[in-house]
Amino acid sequence: MPRAQRHIRLVTPAADPGLIDYLGRHRVFGVLPQEALQQIAAVARHRTFLRGQHLYLEGEPTTHVYVVRSGLIVMAEVDDRGAPRVVITYAADDVSGSMCATLGMVHQCTATALVDSEVLHLPKDVFDSLYEKYPKLGLRVLEEVNNIVRRSRRMIMALTLTPITARVASFLLSVPAPSTAAARAARVELSLSHQDLALLLGTSRESVTRVLDRLAADGIIAVSRRCIEILDRERLKRLVGD
Repeated sequence: MPRAQRHIRLVTPAADPGLIDYLGRHRVFGVLPQEALQQIAAVARHRTFLRGQHLYLEGEPTTHVYVVRSGLIVMAEVDDRGAPRVVITYAADDVSGSMCATLGMVHQCTATALVDSEVLHLPKDVFDSLYEKYPKLGLRVLEEVNNIVRRSRRMIMALTLTPITARVASFLLSVPAPSTAAARAARVELSLSHQDLALLLGTSRESVTRVLDRLAADGIIAVSRRCIEILDRERLKRLVGD
């Protein structure tokens, strides 16, 4: 887990010109009428969480619903050995906290920025009022929660049953391919340390390093500082299926 700095937060108003447009296109909030979007924009706040900072801790009261604008947030719980275990990750446009807000629950996991992340905070009381007033929003929230549960289940199954080499290969392949058809190799910028990657993949830092070294020795990837170049995407895909 990245080193946590609980109280160092950069807070700025969310009243940027494109916020209402963004919410109008969002898969959850896009069903709301213009006046409701304006209501959200008037009270929501953007916060920048630096790598290692917590959005909230397990057991804390739910005071906001969170929309990830950029970055990567990990939801982790402590296992029987006292080690953090990732339950799910949230990336751009994902919504966190909606279930706890609507059910009046405390947070069930600790949310931490794995990389510098921009997050929109919507006060719980405003979210609750919109949830009650607009049934279509309620349906979208249920769809979002259902997708989160399914993603979390798939992640736990993958961490339990999938060999580490296949996990690393799958992660590298999850990075979008180059936009130009002429590009023959994809460069993966590693803003994550090997320790962070190990946390995501449910293994040790040493295991991640060994797999990357072996893939490099086999000519499948090339590694240089915080950049990985995929030299043979087809062989990498076969490793996921093996």
